[in-house]
Order: sequence, then C-alpha cells, then structure tokens
Amino acid sequence: MGIEECQFIAEQSLITFVPNFNAEEEEFSSAGLVKFEAGLPVEIPIWMASILKARSKGSIVAPEWLNPQTIEQYIQSEKEQFTFTMLPDNFFCISLILINKFKNDIENIDAIKILIQDLWDKRLWKMRSSLVKFFVQENMCHVRINNITLFESCYIGPIIYTGTKSLDDIRKIKMAVSKVNLLVPNIGSKMTVRHSSGMSFGSWKFDNYKKAFLSSMKPAEAVKTQYKKIFLFISIPLLSLTAYTSYKDHQKHHEHGRQEHVAYDYLNIRKKAFPFNDGNHTLFHNPESQYVPGVGYEKDPHH
Repeated sequence: MGIEECQFIAEQSLITFVPNFNAEEEEFSSAGLVKFEAGLPVEIPIWMASILKARSKGSIVAPEWLNPQTIEQYIQSEKEQFTFTMLPDNFFCISLILINKFKNDIENIDAIKILIQDLWDKRLWKMRSSLVKFFVQENMCHVRINNITLFESCYIGPIIYTGTKSLDDIRKIKMAVSKVNLLVPNIGSKMTVRHSSGMSFGSWKFDNYKKAFLSSMKPAEAVKTQYKKIFLFISIPLLSLTAYTSYKDHQKHHEHGRQEHVAYDYLNIRKKAFPFNDGNHTLFHNPESQYVPGVGYEKDPHH
C-alpha cells in the first residue's frame, strides 16, 4: 500500500462540519443520509469537508485529540514506555490533511506542527530500533509491531521488504555453500600422498617440512623493531587526522540537528513510501527552502 491509498482511506473518516448554507437531505455512499442546515454540526467524510471548505461553505470542528495538550501526553507516553503508544486511527495522515486544508479552523496550529513532528521522530526511532533487532536475528519468520498507524506501516513497508529480501539472498548463498561443503570429501590428518614417481609421503612429514621452511623465514628482532617504529610513525598522524575529521563532522551534524543513525543501507530506502519527492522526510516543510531540520536526508547547501 502506498501513500496515495493511505490518504484515500484517511479521507473516508468522518469529521464534524459546520455548514453556512441549507440543503435538502441527500444520501451518500460513504456518509449515508446527510442534511445541511446553517450553523448545525453534521458528520461528513473528510473528502466532502475538503470540497465544501474550498468553496467557503463552512468550517470543521477539530478532533478532540488535535490539540497541544493531548499530543504532549502522547509524547510523554512514548518517552516512558518501550513499546508504541496507541494513537487514534490514521493519526498522522488525518493530521496532515487537516493541517494542510483546514488551517484557519485549527487553533495553535504552529505548536501542533512542532509536537506532531516530535512525536513522529520518537516513533520513527523506535521503528528503526525494532527493525535492527529483527534483521540481526539468525532465524526469523515474521515481524510484528503493535500500535503503529497506517501511515507508519506505509513508511516502514518498503524497508521491511528490501531488508528481508537481502537477508533471503544471503541465506540462499549460505545454503549453497553448505551444500558444496558436503560434496567435498573429508581429508584426514594421516592421509598418505603418493607421488607419480612411486614415493609416498605421510601428511606429518609435510607438516615438519612446513615448519622447518617457515622457521627460516622469520624476521630478525631488529627488523621487527624497525617495522614497529615505522608503523607508529605513520599510524599516529593518521589516527589524529581521523579523530579531527570525525569531530568536525560530528560538530557539523550537531549544528544541523541531525540525530539519525542508519545501521543498514537498506533502511535508507524509503523515498517511495513518503509523500515528498525531494527526499525530505519531515512531515511539515517547505520544499523550496534549502535546509529543513527534521528526520532523514535534508537539503544541505554545503553538500
């Protein structure tokens, strides 16, 4: 399921709408019988409310959970417990639709944006931690993550698919190698090798020859000491340069607010599962701006 299907399902949810016009009662497939009377709230789907709002035919009443106090409670619950907090159905998708299409009908919209982004960051970190633990398992059959929304499942679906496919390929290679090993005969330590000239040698004789040959090739102590000095002379500046480069890179990332660590390459494959085509994974941003803080890859004028 993609983001378009997720949005389509979320738009079928009912919301309270206060019309400013009168209309006769009509029957709709997704809302049933609906009669509009000016000033009287009515329950209609979000898609219908969006059309009426675009025509200035009324306003919506924001859901009970779409306020700073309730969202702060969700954030606090995410901090206190290891598992995911249960959110209302289609929490993130409905929030995005309402904030984008009904800006004038929602109070404290700027604070709500920041809190929803904070909640998304914390749940995203939990999802990635869970996936890392899942992928490093030796024997795995399925993955189950409780209390995630449909929007989050659309986001995490391509990651799970790509990761499990890569692990299946690795497992197939291991099975092929094990089959090849089974076909190779087990050679004992006392195996006798016969030369074409008719002379036979035991394996223990080859071991003795090997030890005698390698013992003469051992370097002198002075040469080993010289190599150690050369190694230290070269390695210390390189380690210092590496530490300095890492510090500058960490400082740069800290200034930009990047706190994300991706343990596997295929955890970055999530562009198709997000509604933004510019690769930015924040929930609320301006695509035309050069840098937007948030989760994932952001546009950076220095790169």
